[in-house]
Amino acid sequence: MAITTLSITEARKSFLDIVREIDKTYARYILTKDGKPVVALMSVEEYEGWLDTLEIAADPEWTKALEEAREDVRRDKLFSFEKVVGRKQKKRRK
Repeated sequence: MAITTLSITEARKSFLDIVREIDKTYARYILTKDGKPVVALMSVEEYEGWLDTLEIAADPEWTKALEEAREDVRRDKLFSFEKVVGRKQKKRRK
């Protein structure tokens, strides 16, 4: 997803349009002051998703399980879809 970068001054001129776009399309904006990024704008739904993700990632048990999964991949200790669910995966039509 593309991120639009604007100065705060530019964003002020079309703020309502920016808010409507974010609400409809989940667009993201970075606002700058003196050429430096200072604020990120995103939908509340996306923001809440990020908060949920950060909360999960802070869980030591989840972090341990993720590292174990990465180690399994490094060791090529993987299972096929069929082995995990006990049936063949349906082919998707394009």
